[in-house]
Amino acid sequence: MSNMFDNASKELSGSEKEKDVLGGRSLLPTNVYDGILEVTYVTTSTAGARAFNFVVNVNGKIVRETIYVTNREGGVTYTKDGKKYPLPGYSLVNAIAKLTIGKEIPALVFEPKLVKIYNFDLKKEVPVEVPVAVELTGQAVCLGIELTRENKQVKDQTGNYVATPDIRESNSIARVFHVKTGQTAAEYDAQKPAEFKDLWLKEFAGKPRDRTNKALAGVTAPAGTTPPGAAPGKTSIFGGG
Repeated sequence: MSNMFDNASKELSGSEKEKDVLGGRSLLPTNVYDGILEVTYVTTSTAGARAFNFVVNVNGKIVRETIYVTNREGGVTYTKDGKKYPLPGYSLVNAIAKLTIGKEIPALVFEPKLVKIYNFDLKKEVPVEVPVAVELTGQAVCLGIELTRENKQVKDQTGNYVATPDIRESNSIARVFHVKTGQTAAEYDAQKPAEFKDLWLKEFAGKPRDRTNKALAGVTAPAGTTPPGAAPGKTSIFGGG
């Protein structure tokens, strides 16, 4: 099966490199964890953006995440102050591929396979044929995983999503490190020793990332909104939030 990201290498030519900047349903506290990639597959949003979907086994706990690597036009870069940069999601997924099997996204091999994906209309997981990055299956990974707190999003009477006072917590992949050396992708590319991992741990370990709107604390949810849990706050292919 041809790689759907063949054009990424050409588009990324001349773009700025990523830099290291500190910046079950049981959730993991923010920390660095070793895990196994159970499956990695690609989906496309209704608007046309492509995402990598990861199912990671961390000591028996499953961390699931969708990371968008393209915009709706299929591009993988953005421009700031006249310079071109890879999209943050592209850099993150590219680091996972590079630091596990030594390949970048355009070089990955995809095969169509059936994967159980949560269907919100049917309210259950159903088998769906999707492109699977087969070389990543079963690979060991070392990930900086964050515990994030944010306001739940619900639909109002006009069908738009609005924030509510209710809080949801979730895990997300924030950083990637080489399993053996502890290097980040930037350190790996520059052939520098691993230093950022310890800095990241010192800055973030055990600290949830709080993205809640303090102005909503103690406020009653707007009338006419869908009850929390009846609709996802953002497009997700996974059940359980």
